[in-house]
Amino acid sequence: MSNILECNAIDNLDSVNKILESYLDELDLWQREVDNIRIMHHEVWKGSRLSPLIKQHRAGSRVEKQTRILPIGGQTDVDYMFEVVGIKVFCNGNRDFMYFKSCSQQNSDVDDEYDMSNSFGRIYVSEAYKSYLEGHEMYGKIFAEAMSFDQTENAFLLIPGKFKENVVQNCGLDYTRNEVLPSTISPSISGQGAMNEYDGVPCLKLVSWPREALGWIHRQNRSDVGFQNEWKSQVVENIPLFLVPTGNPMSKEQNMQFRLSFSMAEIACFQQMASPMRKMYGIVKYVFKALFHDINLLSSYHLKTLMLWKIDQTPIEEWKSKKATEFIIEMMKDVYQALNDANIPHFFVEKCNIFPVHKVTDENVLEYVTIFQNMPYRLQMILENLLQKDLGIPTSEEWLNLAMVKLKSIRQTGLEVYIDGYLTRLLSVITFSVTENFAQSRQQGEASWEEMERIFAKYDHDHHICRIADMANSCICRLEPSSRVIGSRTTPEHSSCTADEMSRLVHEAFEAYTEGTFSTAMEYIREADSLPRSSNKTLEGIGISVTKFHKCLLHDKPILNVIQILESEHNGRCPRFYLAPCLMLQHMKIQLKLNSLLHNTTALQQKLDKLQSIVQRLSPTEPYPGRLSYRFAGVYLLRGYERFIRDQQLSVSIIIPSETFKQKRFATNFNLK
Repeated sequence: MSNILECNAIDNLDSVNKILESYLDELDLWQREVDNIRIMHHEVWKGSRLSPLIKQHRAGSRVEKQTRILPIGGQTDVDYMFEVVGIKVFCNGNRDFMYFKSCSQQNSDVDDEYDMSNSFGRIYVSEAYKSYLEGHEMYGKIFAEAMSFDQTENAFLLIPGKFKENVVQNCGLDYTRNEVLPSTISPSISGQGAMNEYDGVPCLKLVSWPREALGWIHRQNRSDVGFQNEWKSQVVENIPLFLVPTGNPMSKEQNMQFRLSFSMAEIACFQQMASPMRKMYGIVKYVFKALFHDINLLSSYHLKTLMLWKIDQTPIEEWKSKKATEFIIEMMKDVYQALNDANIPHFFVEKCNIFPVHKVTDENVLEYVTIFQNMPYRLQMILENLLQKDLGIPTSEEWLNLAMVKLKSIRQTGLEVYIDGYLTRLLSVITFSVTENFAQSRQQGEASWEEMERIFAKYDHDHHICRIADMANSCICRLEPSSRVIGSRTTPEHSSCTADEMSRLVHEAFEAYTEGTFSTAMEYIREADSLPRSSNKTLEGIGISVTKFHKCLLHDKPILNVIQILESEHNGRCPRFYLAPCLMLQHMKIQLKLNSLLHNTTALQQKLDKLQSIVQRLSPTEPYPGRLSYRFAGVYLLRGYERFIRDQQLSVSIIIPSETFKQKRFATNFNLK
């Protein structure tokens, strides 16, 4: 192994290490700056799904506090866990109601050397509880035809496949299934939302951690490592485990089994990680995927498990002196050893080997051997390519010096844009969710807004989130004027105040415009026009989200045309789009003066020319690259005007920029994805 992996690896990579560590520091700083915004986004989404039957949890890398590094143009899917509310599963010998029985307590049909059965088991239901569930108004939908009698256990077995199908059909998530028949092996059902792919994982909550996972707490008694015993005890006490419908792939009975899911515990582990651990994992995961993504054997979950073991066994002080490139080599050695031994111990469950021996073939073993034989050179190429592409610098002998200069300037030019993009997305999900619930009923809308108040209060200390409070209030005041407004004790940073005041006034104007109180909208517009303009201000601000609920804008034909065009392109669904405040301001000026402008085509042409010039200056990468950018929405607004001009047979012209909006392909890790 040493001959394969060392080979002057440190000599080859040492020149890259300094810039790599500076890059990781900067990227982690950006991502930590928006941590609360990202977490609040997930909480708003979950809090707005007011289903009495299903509670949605976000899981995976999008909510784990890790330094996320993706390939250029790459993105991750959205992982959901769909918990059936009010159903609790007992374990550790308790046979009441519904209970989990580990495969370790039964006769395993798997070779002990490769046994992962401790993390799998069956769920049984007592006869009385089965009758209750099937007769229940809500639970009957979930457990219908999903239980069969097991004579050996003298209880009813919950059938994973049918349970999974029933949950997804009743989860309330608006997305299109990607598969005709659900997989009997994977716990999830994949789908496609308006823009993102989703993995939905039905699950049931365990009342307590099973015995098989309790040994994790006292596995070692060290006070100098990242995961200390006292903290582990708190995790076991406060963080729930779930059961997901998938069986042991090496068992003949996999179609009758559920697996223990530690997704929430893993999130807690990432929250506990110190900065060096987080950054090291981010770059190792990126390298791992770049090296092995085409080989169907080890996954990023196996790498995560190896990393958790590393943190559990390495003194905290050692992390401060680790070089990034040296740590990559160190982790690749662990991967190599795992392949050599066909062994990766489960991080939480004792005597459980999660190495996927059932996937081993001569072909994929040969692929790994080939990659490891030339590892140092491959690592250098992967890291150089990442840094050059992410920082936008050409390949040359001076690229390391150029990279350092670019890193020093990137924060000044990009961080505020990055934060504004996340705030735009957060504000969008808040206004969409509240509007959606008010569209169902006033009672549901008020409950949704109360949940928003609770979530805002939780993040009252965040000086970024407080910037959108007034903009969220303008939406609720339109939907329910008697509602309480959200206050904030935190003062926004001075640098954002002028731009935010412009964004706030345009949001207020748009809400009044949507409601049809045009005189109020004009007052806000005049106030926005009176704000001082900064000649060097290039930021777009916090954008206005337009959704299917804006079909109520019957007086605004260009916006309605945009919604119709997008629906025709997305199978009848309108993905939300974001209009920059400066563009929305000019658009409302035209619409509010439209009656007079229709009789003065010269003045109308001048207004349209200004609209076009604004669109030309809009960014194709803010708040998102490509089809969620301000430039995209601007071009489509011009298309909306083009259709309006044609329908009205007006003697004015408008030029539509020719755009493909494929910028998402080239999105870097300093862009929103």
